[in-house]
Amino acid sequence: MNKTDHPFRKKWGQNFLTDTNLLDRIVRTVGPQKDDSILEIGPGDGSLTEKIFPNVKEMAAIEFLAVLLEITGSL
Repeated sequence: MNKTDHPFRKKWGQNFLTDTNLLDRIVRTVGPQKDDSILEIGPGDGSLTEKIFPNVKEMAAIEFLAVLLEITGSL
């Protein structure tokens, strides 16, 4: 299973961002700084996490779906 080959639950309001331009716009809006601590709830496949994490002091990402933890190697 690759990063984009996973189920999503529309009833849970899940949306997986794949548009690089949109991800970059979100990062610019958040404006992560080197001394920031970030908590991301529901990181999914980590697309946004990968863009923010290198720019902050620390980051925790909380995901509860085991299938996504398996995909990202976090389980």
